[in-house]
Amino acid sequence: MKRYRWMMTFVMIWIFAVACDDSSSEQDSETADTPMDSSSEENDSETDSETDSGTATDTEDDSGSEVADTIIVKLNVPADFDGNPELLAAMFFTSSAMEGMPNAFGQAVSGPGIVAGQPFEFEIPQTDLSGNTLAGTYYLALTLYCEGGGGGQFPVEGVDWVAGNGEGLVLGPGTGAVDGGEMTLMKIPESNTDAP
Repeated sequence: MKRYRWMMTFVMIWIFAVACDDSSSEQDSETADTPMDSSSEENDSETDSETDSGTATDTEDDSGSEVADTIIVKLNVPADFDGNPELLAAMFFTSSAMEGMPNAFGQAVSGPGIVAGQPFEFEIPQTDLSGNTLAGTYYLALTLYCEGGGGGQFPVEGVDWVAGNGEGLVLGPGTGAVDGGEMTLMKIPESNTDAP
């Protein structure tokens, strides 16, 4: 249960952050509501460190197209996934232990098309809820709120799901599309309330 205590803590803080920053959450959701198509994996993901416009937030791929500073995550969904997804929330930590309050709250994806037994790829910006660019090494954790669960507020044991992989992600201006690795969803287990 200790393993999920940190998720409960940062979700409560995330709720506070969302309530305090309504304007940027609408703007953020416009850019992350659409999951990546699996055919996008065929694109060459290598980027140049040079920028054509002199801005620190874009890089160019081999075709010369600008690539935004984002994180691409592959979420493995177990075959026994039984939820009706409502919201996928991202949290960033500067420690691999991912305990306590997160250092930043990231993009939330409303109504993600997550299906049992099928991987779900998505892309989120390298920014916090206020639009500030994250720079440095961060560890990403996800909470998937499902129908009948916490509704984006407090995750409910036995209903909502979590994921994280403990991989440090080097983020910052000019990093382009960073591979966030693979994560596997796990249902938050129900605690034994009968224990002394």
